[in-house]
Amino acid sequence: MKKTLLAYYHLLRPYEYLFFTLTYTLLGAAATQSSFGWRWILALLANFFAVAFAFAFNQITDAPLDVLSESDSPVRNPIASGELSLAVSQISAVFLFVISIILYALLGWKTLLAGLLALAIGVLYSWSGLRLKGIALLDVSAHCWLLATPVFLASFFAQKLFNSSNLTFLLPFVLFISFFGQLTHESRNIPKLGLAQPQHSVLIHQRSLVHLLMMFFLGIGSICGVIALFIQQVIPIWVTFLWFLLSCILILPSLIRTARNPNASYPQPALHSELEKAAAYALLAYILADVLIRIIH
Repeated sequence: MKKTLLAYYHLLRPYEYLFFTLTYTLLGAAATQSSFGWRWILALLANFFAVAFAFAFNQITDAPLDVLSESDSPVRNPIASGELSLAVSQISAVFLFVISIILYALLGWKTLLAGLLALAIGVLYSWSGLRLKGIALLDVSAHCWLLATPVFLASFFAQKLFNSSNLTFLLPFVLFISFFGQLTHESRNIPKLGLAQPQHSVLIHQRSLVHLLMMFFLGIGSICGVIALFIQQVIPIWVTFLWFLLSCILILPSLIRTARNPNASYPQPALHSELEKAAAYALLAYILADVLIRIIH
């Protein structure tokens, strides 16, 4: 039983998307300024199952290649290693696909459309007929759209009442910051993992262009974020300040350690990942405060 559960854990790899799914789902719901309720929970479950499906489908399509290079693979593929059969893995992926669609449908047609977009990109990212992850920069774009934008929109539209004007600057903020984060992630992992796939050729040979793109996306995303969070205040301002404070707490130790020992080979802090974690903690605090206030009153 323990081995089976561990095999499913390796298939779904929830540690890779738990925080960003939580962050973008809670951000989308909080941006509607609605109270915490069952729609928040259903949106979170639907998004989690949708992203889990994408990861499982990716493992299934990668299994034939991973069989040949399993010893060098940094992430264990349970199908290639024999922990799970291909048939069982396919059934699991179909189950996740169907459950996520049902949950999205329960939350309304707009939520269903956003969810179907996430699921479609999850398929196209790995499907051998197109395989977006094999195309330069499109693999990064697919990551961005799969892991952020549809998840955010599905949660936003899942709420009964919402003001679409809140998306004017918040949506570009989510889009550009997630794209910046994925470019940063891919750039950091190439030298560490020794990747040489064709889709990474732009990241390897056009580093100045990629750096310029990263700064552009970071700049546009930051401007949109300031307008959405501080001027429009689509979420309570205290949540934004808590987000900033927690980000500093999570990021500063790595920066201080690197500054004190510049010659040491410390890993560079994953800025985007720490920001996502900080946002998740701040939004969870917002939910807790909302629940406590309603209990008191």
